Amino acid sequence: MHYLLKRGRNNHLLESSNGEIFYSVREDYPDTYKCAVKVKEYISKAAQIDLTEEELLYLMLHINRLCSREDCNQ
Repeated sequence: MHYLLKRGRNNHLLESSNGEIFYSVREDYPDTYKCAVKVKEYISKAAQIDLTEEELLYLMLHINRLCSREDCNQ
């Protein structure tokens, strides 16, 4: 989160051609995607930073990793 916000504040958000990966992760992990969208909306309101799909992808991967470690489905 620290680096995501730092990139956003410096207007250096990541952009790439990982669209297929983004859509694949979004389809495979819909709950993770919903959570990431909520975080994106919060960041947009609180810090006026609009995340790119690339940043949202990295956010989804981190959320998924944390949930698998913490067993969020309990």
